Amino acid sequence: MPKVLIVEDDDVIAAGISRHLEGAGYSPIWVADGKQALARFRFEQPDVCVLDLMLPGLDGWAFIEKARAEGIGTPIIVVSARGTEHDRVHALEIGADDYLVKPFSMRSSSRASRPPRGAAPGRRRCSAATRSSSRSCGSTPERCRRTWTARARS
Repeated sequence: MPKVLIVEDDDVIAAGISRHLEGAGYSPIWVADGKQALARFRFEQPDVCVLDLMLPGLDGWAFIEKARAEGIGTPIIVVSARGTEHDRVHALEIGADDYLVKPFSMRSSSRASRPPRGAAPGRRRCSAATRSSSRSCGSTPERCRRTWTARARS
């Protein structure tokens, strides 16, 4: 069962995300503190991380920077109330893979039966280094378009 690390200090939001992911066939791991979350991120090696930016202990920005500096390529999806274009672009530039602004709705999907993104042989994960170059990062075309469109606006 794919593991999802949820880094969120709001109990209601974390519980909702956890329930939704369990129902979709994922194994959620919830942590409310940034420092503890980074330790669990290293130890648990989840398939994906859902990360709030405003956290006690270590904020989401520092979490992303530390994880990427350590060479951890696990996809990080930022879920934050901070919805300015600058925040979204900055998160992508420092290594986040996607950005979702709160509040948001959760819908059912058939994706639980699909292999985790990046599981195909020879497929590279998107990184800040490849995003800033003209080379292809091996990401999906949809995400590359979103990333490059967001960068062009800044």
